[in-house]
Amino acid sequence: AGVANWQAGWSHPKQVWCCNHFGNSYAWDKFGKTVEVSGEGMVLTKTSGGNYSRHAAAKELLSSGVHSWEVELTSGAIQNNNRDMFVGVAAPGCDVEKGDHHDKGKAWYLRTHDGNIYGGDIDCEDAAKKGKFFVVGDRVGLRLDCNDGSLRFYKNGEPFGEQFPPGTIPMPVVRAVELKCNGQKVTLFPQVELPQGDLAMGEAQGHETVLDVFRSETPSDFPPPSSMPDAWDKFGKTVEVSGEGMVLTKTSGGNYSRHAAAKELLSSGVHSWEVELTSGAIQNNNRDMFVGVAAPGCDVEKGDHHDKGKAWYLRTHDGNIYGGDIDCEDAAKKGKFFVVGDRVGLRLDCNDGSLRFYKNGEPFGEQFPPGTIPMPVVRAVELKCNGQKVTLFPQVELPQGDLAMGNTSSYETVKNFHQYPSSQFQEDKTSTGEAKEHETVLDVFRSEFL
Repeated sequence: AGVANWQAGWSHPKQVWCCNHFGNSYAWDKFGKTVEVSGEGMVLTKTSGGNYSRHAAAKELLSSGVHSWEVELTSGAIQNNNRDMFVGVAAPGCDVEKGDHHDKGKAWYLRTHDGNIYGGDIDCEDAAKKGKFFVVGDRVGLRLDCNDGSLRFYKNGEPFGEQFPPGTIPMPVVRAVELKCNGQKVTLFPQVELPQGDLAMGEAQGHETVLDVFRSETPSDFPPPSSMPDAWDKFGKTVEVSGEGMVLTKTSGGNYSRHAAAKELLSSGVHSWEVELTSGAIQNNNRDMFVGVAAPGCDVEKGDHHDKGKAWYLRTHDGNIYGGDIDCEDAAKKGKFFVVGDRVGLRLDCNDGSLRFYKNGEPFGEQFPPGTIPMPVVRAVELKCNGQKVTLFPQVELPQGDLAMGNTSSYETVKNFHQYPSSQFQEDKTSTGEAKEHETVLDVFRSEFL
């Protein structure tokens, strides 16, 4: 699932489609022989050919809801720093060995060189403006409303220029660009919050958005919603990834543990996440898996990395921890603890090298005490049997301190994803210490932006 596999594709008499294998539906997925992809599928570079526009598209099919993303102009042309590119959306299946698909009614773009939009019946051009608007390092923002067929553009987070009004964009479409000159490079940021409604029509001055409030209320060590969540990134040939990179399934091979890891390198701060046991083995519903953290670079075609001092796991089949000098096993307990639908919670404190485990939001079993886990590490699992499937939830709040050590009498639990109370929306507490269902700043954020 690495960069070396990105050029596996299929041939056509007129073109070659190269498809990435990063297990990430957001990434650049369709591109021609004069273009290369790197950076986990997010960086697109024109490497050869003449100065002719060449189409490239991301994998995800956009057909409903609202989607916001940014495309950074990472580099101009090698010879003259030319930044004449098209950024927008296109109908699926456009020829990647050609360009100017807006002239064929198949693409709707902003041209970075003149700041005008191209596509449908709205093409406009002012040659005098060429080269004045987007330079290297600038970000072209896009907000596509599939429900009304509109597309708005932004520059570095601020509303910019003309838009494609409702009814212009026929669904479905894909994120798309056209690069023209060798050396031109763009980077895709597929999950970025951008203003909507009248705010996106130029009335942004003096407005505080709900996202601004959310960010100001969110602790600084917790990533804002615009950050890409972690996803499964390293896995072997017997494993497949789906569900936006969050779902991992063992699809082939014998009953041998196989390692898989997420992308994010964890080296500082505190990180909490959950791994759901989504499915057991096909033949017998076996749920014998390892869930925890590992040193980066473990062999994905092997398992039992805890025996090599490279992984620290909870084994779902016996509820014991494995790794370092703390391995313990009680065969009589096997199969009693985690069943399909249960969630293994993990709270890693990189500052003290400890790792705590949870079951469905409650503290569970033994922990790896401070000083046990050497940094950096990555989120990791080992699946054993065909059909075993897990789902990663990379940003989940779990109890800390004494609560995670089993003393739950005097702590409030925070079980909901990203639940941060603000000064505006204080949460009442029940007698058991659990928060009632009150509106938080994040609830407002979700209703306004998601």
